[in-house]
Amino acid sequence: MQRVSDNVAILDHGQVVASGPIDQLLNGQDGVVYTATLKEQPQNFEAHIATLPWVTHITRAVPAPGNGNTAPGVVTWHIGVSDETAAERDLLRHILQDPCATVIAFDRRRYELEEVFVNLIQGDRHAR
Repeated sequence: MQRVSDNVAILDHGQVVASGPIDQLLNGQDGVVYTATLKEQPQNFEAHIATLPWVTHITRAVPAPGNGNTAPGVVTWHIGVSDETAAERDLLRHILQDPCATVIAFDRRRYELEEVFVNLIQGDRHAR
């Protein structure tokens, strides 16, 4: 459905719980968020990125206990942005300004439509 739809409405028991352009819904409830996985943590990384005028929040992802996928010293950051165009153009450049930054992965977080549906329905049921 994601490949053939421009707009989507999500229903829960006949009630519309979300509707809009599919690209907007696939951002999830947090809006546009980028993930940056770095080897080690460059000095003042969080403070530097948080000063960018279009960054809304930055959080350090805490790996799940016992998750063998995380190498020592690897840190993943979730960076929320209000200006998608500025982030596409400049966020990675700002991260790489630190000569000690070793970027392992950088991407924009996107959800599958099924994930959005489940998150919305579960959240709606918890609110009742």
